[in-house]
Amino acid sequence: MLRVAEKLPHLRHLELSGCRNITDKGLVAVAGRCRNLQAVALRHCYRLTEAGLIQLVAGSGAHLRTLNFKDLAPAVSDAVLLQIANNCRLVRLAPLSLPRASPLPQLNTLNLSGALRTTDAGVKAVAEQCRSLRSVNASGCCAVTLSASSSAHSACFR
Repeated sequence: MLRVAEKLPHLRHLELSGCRNITDKGLVAVAGRCRNLQAVALRHCYRLTEAGLIQLVAGSGAHLRTLNFKDLAPAVSDAVLLQIANNCRLVRLAPLSLPRASPLPQLNTLNLSGALRTTDAGVKAVAEQCRSLRSVNASGCCAVTLSASSSAHSACFR
């Protein structure tokens, strides 16, 4: 992954679904060097941890539009969702002096399907802070209640 990150620093879409040998170290290399990531799919990457996902979001979160974390339990947690929410909030507070030619897109699609460690608190934080959110899949997230699902639904249609 380090070679990919070094050779493709302007990478925007990263599809690693099913790559069962990808580790936090590889993911952190991508986050640290590929600052323009807009879409990341990590379905079934079982060696990733909460710490790796947090570093990914913290390192490239300002540009992320689509995150597919389906079936990444137990790596996806409220701590990861709070990092996502924080990045969305920071984007909204970006100075108006930024050139219009390079807008800061925000998260609009989030797949958390099967994330057993996510709760209402994490989903609500994302729903409140990520104003461009249009799609949230929290199916199979046993600790997410109808209340959080309603918050996410409302966020998608504001």
